[in-house]
Amino acid sequence: KSNCVALMGTGSLVGSGVYQRALTERRADMKVVTLEISEQDNLNKLILDVKAGNSGVENQQKAKQFVQMLASQGAAVVILGCTELPLLLNEISMEDCPVQLVEPMEVVADEIIRLTV
Repeated sequence: KSNCVALMGTGSLVGSGVYQRALTERRADMKVVTLEISEQDNLNKLILDVKAGNSGVENQQKAKQFVQMLASQGAAVVILGCTELPLLLNEISMEDCPVQLVEPMEVVADEIIRLTV
């Protein structure tokens, strides 16, 4: 298994370090990669565009390009840290995805069900 994961989200989320700390506290050799600053700015604009209701094919392709950039940095897993990202990176658009995508809300829901059953 890889020790390299990527985090996609707003600049505020990435800059907060919350995911990075949580991961490295659990696995000291975990490497968390993120986008370069200029690309992060573009992702921020994309997320705002999705919030405005624009989740069409063009924005899906942009999101997929961000995933591919992170995969090229060695990430085997990409955390979709903002709720807008799964709207763009659905199963159909990611059929040939080189990495595993993780939706934190799905993980939380699964854990809540596990704890309450």
